[in-house]
Amino acid sequence: MQAHRVGQILRRTIHYKGNSYNGGKGVYTLIIAVRTPLRLKVGRLGSLSFPKGLYLYTGSALGPGGLGRRVDRHLRGGEHKFWHVDRLLATKGASVGLAIIAQTNGRMECRVNRSLGEFYNSHAEGFGSSDCIESCTSHLLKPKTHSMAALRNNVFDVYRKTGLRPLSYSPIYDK
Repeated sequence: MQAHRVGQILRRTIHYKGNSYNGGKGVYTLIIAVRTPLRLKVGRLGSLSFPKGLYLYTGSALGPGGLGRRVDRHLRGGEHKFWHVDRLLATKGASVGLAIIAQTNGRMECRVNRSLGEFYNSHAEGFGSSDCIESCTSHLLKPKTHSMAALRNNVFDVYRKTGLRPLSYSPIYDK
């Protein structure tokens, strides 16, 4: 499935293991693969290094476009670089391997991020957390594992423990 169709998929009702998602408001975690070491200027954060490997980025989609529009934007890498993660995903060396979403009307990204932070180190202080309500160090985490499946399972566990019902989408495998 092509990345530009993700928004269409997430905006329609999805039935997955007894749960329904219609692409409304919610929280998401992107598993980002950085295929080659990168050095990027990221707004006020300055020049940051991103070693090769997998990263977790957690954000929220509480605006009118909801999860569908937000995840679609991250997958297709729009021209306007509004969020820190946009700078990373705009490079040819980084891409989203998996998007994990869950519907919620509340701001859950800090709670999810803090729970994930119990397992993984923060990377790039201030990244994605400039509007953070719980003073998170960063919303970008750097796991030591290179297993997409292990990360997916851990993120799903964290979502469930915080009362969320996760769903995943892979732009690589969900074709």
